[in-house]
Amino acid sequence: MNRSLAALADGPVPVRVWIGYTSVLLAIVLLIVDYTIVETNVPDLVRDFDLSVDEIGTVFTGYLAVAAAFMIPAGKLADRWGRRNLFLGGIAIYAAGSLLTGLAWDFWSLLAGRLLQGLSLATVLPTGLGLLNSTFPPQHPSRHRALGLWAITIGVAAALGPLIGGALAVTASWRIAFVAGVPLAALAAAGVRLGLPEDAKLAAKPFDIGGLSLLVLAAGTLVVVANRGDRWGIETIALLLTAVVSAMALFAWIEVRRARMGLDVVAQFALFRARTFTVGSVTAALMSCGDLGFQIVLPFFTGLVFGYDPLRVGLVLAAYGIGIGLGGAMAEPACRRFDERTVALIALGALPITLLALIPLFGPNGSELAMALVLAVYGVAWGLAYAILVNVIFRDVPERASAMAGGIQSSMRLLAGALSAALLTAVFSGVSASRLGAVGSASQREHAIQMSSDWHFIKCHGRCATIAPSDAEIGAAYSTGAAATLAAAAGLSACALGLGFLLPRRPRRTADRRLLAGSGTGQPTGSP
Repeated sequence: MNRSLAALADGPVPVRVWIGYTSVLLAIVLLIVDYTIVETNVPDLVRDFDLSVDEIGTVFTGYLAVAAAFMIPAGKLADRWGRRNLFLGGIAIYAAGSLLTGLAWDFWSLLAGRLLQGLSLATVLPTGLGLLNSTFPPQHPSRHRALGLWAITIGVAAALGPLIGGALAVTASWRIAFVAGVPLAALAAAGVRLGLPEDAKLAAKPFDIGGLSLLVLAAGTLVVVANRGDRWGIETIALLLTAVVSAMALFAWIEVRRARMGLDVVAQFALFRARTFTVGSVTAALMSCGDLGFQIVLPFFTGLVFGYDPLRVGLVLAAYGIGIGLGGAMAEPACRRFDERTVALIALGALPITLLALIPLFGPNGSELAMALVLAVYGVAWGLAYAILVNVIFRDVPERASAMAGGIQSSMRLLAGALSAALLTAVFSGVSASRLGAVGSASQREHAIQMSSDWHFIKCHGRCATIAPSDAEIGAAYSTGAAATLAAAAGLSACALGLGFLLPRRPRRTADRRLLAGSGTGQPTGSP
């Protein structure tokens, strides 16, 4: 840790540093809102560029594949070159991608803009977590407040995204949101540059090009298989998954071997020796998987069966984001009054319960108000649990590996989300089609499979639907599919609760902080 950050660890946080950290949070809001806006405005993209389902799927999958492939390498580079420097670079990439997306004139320009934005997500998210951990170290009195603000930020972004996207879909153009993000990105960059001190850099060593190539190939391929595999044969999927597993195994072997030799590595597997990091990261990944249950079925079901327009759907989903913000705000006072582990377990336990409470609302008696209330409660539990888990994850991570740790845990969440999205979409499609097989015609069953198997395209809501919303048989089939999907999502959330019991009861502040000694990451060289 350099002298500037060391001074912060021992005293009150200066106003300029809070301004810098707020600027970091502004950048996170921009990235999360950016992703949601595209999902909400799929119909307009289809109309403006005359896109096919395959092309829409390529736009979404390309964004996620780039983000997953480069998230861990970006964290490594941030620790090596300086977290603040790489964060500013990520904001610049975001601005370029937003401008290109907002001015896109065809499919290829749109895809290029989204790929740049995926790269910006891979850069900004782990680096932002690294800045959080280095600016507010584990024993700092303002750490819980900073973690709560991080969770509040995610909640604000989750609330604003559907609202902005829905409002633009109904009243204006999706291009406005992307172009408007450019000056806001410049504002965030100025705040980070002026508010946060320049952090330490690791000693330069020959870069692990072989490990980087394997990781990028494996992670990117896994996302592509999860998102587009339903269009390929089982033999192709099996071959690709075998290649992914082989590449990941070879990557792990290379990284462990290089670490033992004192050479540079892309991902430091020694981090997983800390129970706080391992259990916290896996719990957070499983917790995020449960969210996809309602995120997949709610826009599709309410748009097709209830006939909601995108703005009404956005209002319902905004309650989830508002709840996350409230939960993040509750983290600091709750942890002052009760043990961290106890608070986390209560919050994790509320997640599967609230998901199951949504099931009766996907039927004839469902209403947007009731859905919003349940989602708000779910969001409060999610925000509270996530704020605590981030603190646990980074508790025993050495400061010089903060961004690498952020990249690993963010990548785990993204990859777990991609796989669970494929699983939950298959549940929704299979159960809905099975229900139609009993009461509907063959053409209805085939159409249901086609519509619900492309989960990116179902974000189109009612404007892209060709099945009449008044068809009772269709509505009943999708209601059954939604119930099965939410039950499966609740099961994933229950697994997160089970892992939560492995969280340590008391902080281990020194035992695992020597994890990287002699492991090839190098020693800090101090500020330049």
